[in-house]
Amino acid sequence: MKSETRYLLENCLKTAKSIQLNTLDGYGATSVYQLLRRDLFHFMVYITMSDGKADREEVRYINKYLGYEYTPETLFQGVTDQTVFSDSFLSHPPESLEYFLDVEGIPGLLYNNTYYDATRMYYETFIKVGRELARSKGEMDLREMKNIDRYCKMLESNINRLQKQRYSISDSTTQFLEFGINDSDITPGSNRFIPINLGESKNKVNISDKKFIPLGVEVNDKSSSKNVEKDTFTGTITTQEQIEPLEELLAQLHGLIGLNSVKVEVENMINLLKVCEMRKKSGLRTPQIAKHLIFVGNPGTGKTTVARILSKIYCSLGILSKGQLVEVDRADLVAGYMGQTAAKVKEVVDKAMGGILFIDEAYSLTNGKKEGDFGQEAIDTLNKCMEDYRDDFIVIAAGYEEEMKEFTASNPGLQSRFNRKIVFDDYDKEHLMKIFIKMSSELDYKVTDDALQYVGEHFSNWVQNKDKNFGNARDVRNYLDEVINQQANRLVTLPVCKEEDLTTIILEDVMMNQ
Repeated sequence: MKSETRYLLENCLKTAKSIQLNTLDGYGATSVYQLLRRDLFHFMVYITMSDGKADREEVRYINKYLGYEYTPETLFQGVTDQTVFSDSFLSHPPESLEYFLDVEGIPGLLYNNTYYDATRMYYETFIKVGRELARSKGEMDLREMKNIDRYCKMLESNINRLQKQRYSISDSTTQFLEFGINDSDITPGSNRFIPINLGESKNKVNISDKKFIPLGVEVNDKSSSKNVEKDTFTGTITTQEQIEPLEELLAQLHGLIGLNSVKVEVENMINLLKVCEMRKKSGLRTPQIAKHLIFVGNPGTGKTTVARILSKIYCSLGILSKGQLVEVDRADLVAGYMGQTAAKVKEVVDKAMGGILFIDEAYSLTNGKKEGDFGQEAIDTLNKCMEDYRDDFIVIAAGYEEEMKEFTASNPGLQSRFNRKIVFDDYDKEHLMKIFIKMSSELDYKVTDDALQYVGEHFSNWVQNKDKNFGNARDVRNYLDEVINQQANRLVTLPVCKEEDLTTIILEDVMMNQ
């Protein structure tokens, strides 16, 4: 299957072919397709040479996407514009850009549920190709990422400049939403704006009559099955501001209380991925590794917390492009009417593209296969998305162990995609105590020794009499909430309440009514 980046690149090249313009001074009869291909090649060489050399994996990537047969030794021979090797390279926009700004009569593409007109598609192609190229060696070089950022800002600046010239927009026109943003702290490609439906390309128009659509916002197309009655997404999206070093992320993982077997399993996965990247860089064949995971265990055992750290680790390793974690349950995936469930699943997948989709209580999708239930449709659609977008999309399905067996058995493809299971054991008394103390400390509470002794006995009774619904850390949180409430009831009866009283939990506070 094609990767997300390759699919976008092919659409951009296809658009270039359809423009049908082929006269450029100094280059003879050069088509826009040839210009775009050459501009992409120069851009990729510019990124490749950021560290002063052409890595074999980078050259292989360029050959694969642009159809060349270069070697690291011959790559630079194909560069027709020698400014690629000088500081002046960013002084001039790619020649194919103006033709994409002038596109007329070519309908916008619905790509990945995000509306792209020709210019937006052009810009995003450079961003995604550059980032994927930078990850082709397995490790993202900061110099390459910096040059991608510089190039994208150059594109933004020239797109704004050329659009203002075409539509006679002055710098004081407050109605004009510029393409891109100038804040250096913002990642290229995020929250971009560009006018669409511009009408005749070089005529002066009133900008207030035009429509603007921010990147990432879907066009309201009533004829599309994607548009369910409303966006019913109620899950949680955890994004990361920047790529964190792998060492720091591993420290976060090992800093979690308990979960020893989980930590070992995650380390094993990371080591395997590292070695596969080393083999890839050496030109050796690498085995196909299914990165999708099953998390099994009772509630409150840290499954979501580990998933969040994993999403960052995969991004740090270059396996995922964004590293966000999208948490959903059945309600975010299954609709109540025929034909809508597949659309809901695809919308959620779009939100998780470049990161991890975490499905809590995934077994609820099977739902006993009752008549009129569309959980199976959600599973089948999800299974296809896992295959189509396996290069930059990972699913973690979580739930009770026995029920998750029914989930993986519901579609033959799931068993092969979820070939790694991580078991989250229940916490013992000592772990529950550490969690209680940690939670209390984070809220600026300190617990007296006699109160801690009672809490320990209370947790010991929990562990000895636990059932299937034992909530682990979740139960500790609920218990602490009750303790804080009882402390508050006690404090309001005191004639004078000192700061020490506000921060101290005593035996009376932790003793619950049996």
